Amino acid sequence: MYLSIIPNPVTILQPDGYNQMIPRLEQDTALRMKILSVYDTFRNTNLQLYRRGDTHWNNNGMQLWLGAVN
Repeated sequence: MYLSIIPNPVTILQPDGYNQMIPRLEQDTALRMKILSVYDTFRNTNLQLYRRGDTHWNNNGMQLWLGAVN
């Protein structure tokens, strides 16, 4: 079993004020499951990852996540 926390658009596109919940959870030593992280990948890309006016991924976001899974 893996944990994969998917960043929402606000976390990636407007990071000011973000509470760093994803990195904190992913670094928690008490968590006893494998982590599949895309947080840094999403943060560091210039691709548009989300559909306009929506919180769902577009094909770019889906392909980045699938690449991490594979």
